[in-house]
Amino acid sequence: LNMHIPMVQYTDIEDFIRFKLKAIPAIILNGKIIFQKEVPEKEDLKIILKLLTMKNIIVSIDFSESSRNAFRFAKNMTADLYSENTEIKVANVYNALFNTESPLIIRDEKPIGEVVLNAVQDFIDADERIEDKENEASGKLQILPYPLFGTPVNKLEEVSKEADTKLIVMGTYGKNKINIERRIFGSIASEVSLKAHSPVLLVPAGVSYKSFKKIMIASDDSVPAEAHLHTLKSLVGNEEALYHLVHINKYKKEETLKAKKIIKAITTKAGIPESKLIVKIVDLPDVPFGLNSYAETNDIDLLVVTTKHRNFWREMLHSSNTQAVILQASLPILVLHTEEE
Repeated sequence: LNMHIPMVQYTDIEDFIRFKLKAIPAIILNGKIIFQKEVPEKEDLKIILKLLTMKNIIVSIDFSESSRNAFRFAKNMTADLYSENTEIKVANVYNALFNTESPLIIRDEKPIGEVVLNAVQDFIDADERIEDKENEASGKLQILPYPLFGTPVNKLEEVSKEADTKLIVMGTYGKNKINIERRIFGSIASEVSLKAHSPVLLVPAGVSYKSFKKIMIASDDSVPAEAHLHTLKSLVGNEEALYHLVHINKYKKEETLKAKKIIKAITTKAGIPESKLIVKIVDLPDVPFGLNSYAETNDIDLLVVTTKHRNFWREMLHSSNTQAVILQASLPILVLHTEEE
């Protein structure tokens, strides 16, 4: 089938009862019976599996240059890492109460849904007409307009809970001199990154996609969750990537050495060899400044913030120095949460 789908063979009667099978052979996907008492043709099976395993990358836009940059970033990343079985959905959440984060003004007698749909499609088409190298890969991608209606943060949080949402991509304003309310912190992007149930990728203005060769993982726990590392590997897709596990704390020496051993054990479970792993535990009082300095010194391509509880990322968002350091960083930030609240 030329598809990478993990499979398990069940032969125990207990499993047949658990899945409520009435006949064999059978194929079960995500706990649901899709074939029973028949062997499907290869092409039929391939079509159905593609439909059922399709994942969505949601690119949230506000029609700004920052969101256009995030859209291009998402297209090139998708083409490079996981174009098969992945759709890019370009989402604009229309809110009837006009504000700076929902700048689409309806001056048309057509239904609002149609107007928003057309506006998003025009956004996609306009980018397709730009003749530059960033858009060469877009022809083989599946890109769809995805108009939404309501409060942006709530709607994107709902979308993040859907099983087929792989990633939400949002643009930030980097070093551009934009009014503070349009910047990520205190804005829609920061709220979505806090509340989303799927990974969220924040792309600074002007940053183009390049393969993630050096990845820095920052965690609020000396031991990153194994689930975080598996999710990260599935998103990054680069077997040659070098991982920097950076924990900024005030540990004593003995605790630091213990933490390093535990971290290495967990990364081994997640399939990251020690040769691709650098563990750095730094005693710095200012977390945003410390992370940004480390990233610049070590030419990091992607900053990953992992947290078992959302307090770590929330504290970083509200730090007095965050706006000046992380906000103006020139590298994308991937926020991963586990649901241990």
